[in-house]
Amino acid sequence: MSPGTRSYIREFPRGAIGWVLATLFTFVVVSLAFLVLASFANNPPEVSLIPNPSENRPGASLSLDLNEEELSLLQPTAGQPLTVTLTNGGSERLPSVSIITEVSSENTARTLPVLYEEQIEDLAAGESRQVGFEIDLSENPESSPDYPDGTRRIVAVRAIAPGGLSDFETAIFPVGVNTDEG
Repeated sequence: MSPGTRSYIREFPRGAIGWVLATLFTFVVVSLAFLVLASFANNPPEVSLIPNPSENRPGASLSLDLNEEELSLLQPTAGQPLTVTLTNGGSERLPSVSIITEVSSENTARTLPVLYEEQIEDLAAGESRQVGFEIDLSENPESSPDYPDGTRRIVAVRAIAPGGLSDFETAIFPVGVNTDEG
């Protein structure tokens, strides 16, 4: 071997070691950067993203109640009555409350939810009011054997008042089956 060849062979391992060390160093730096960025994304356990009405307005409270007996009588047809009881459990009058009822199918890929909305004005402190809806629980006429409409209906009711007050109730029941056993 000529002297020039030996020096080339001697430098090759040093160069390879340099590349390996540089790659390892870059990997460690990038990994640490991702870990630092990921730690910024996590909220501390004591911080909640859900608004707490007691923090926003002391003495404020809003609650919804679905009549379970009425829910048990619902049929998979249009024009089904649904009564929601809205209660202002706080010590302040609420100038307006929106009640939004959403009826959807378990198969969210096939059907769009149907929304019903009522507005309640001037709900006094401690007052309860009943709000009635006529909801459509019938199966989607566009459903086919390839894309069944779903076996259950989801009824979600939300009450929203100014200042971040809200409540949420959900009922899930089979379509085509009356849940009333008696």
